Amino acid sequence: MVRLKSRLTPLSSSGLLSPDEQSRVRARGITTVEELVGAIQGGPRSMQSVLGLSQTALDELLGRGISLLSPEMKAAMERQRGRTYPLGARLGRRDDRSVGE
Repeated sequence: MVRLKSRLTPLSSSGLLSPDEQSRVRARGITTVEELVGAIQGGPRSMQSVLGLSQTALDELLGRGISLLSPEMKAAMERQRGRTYPLGARLGRRDDRSVGE
């Protein structure tokens, strides 16, 4: 994990967020551009609330964030978005899904 994290883009040097916005997302464990892009894509309303941005401003932030990603990261994120289980957990057999409900 440390090796992977070292290849990511720190928010602090990206120029994407003000210091106050960086503090708010850091409180939620988001410290890299890649994490920010994923959080916006995964929960746009939540991130809009966290950052206090309009939908238009959030869309612009997402576009600027994506523009900073490496081609490999863009491809990996796109593959993830296309999955039918975006959280990375595949549903089990039909019998297994009712366990714990």
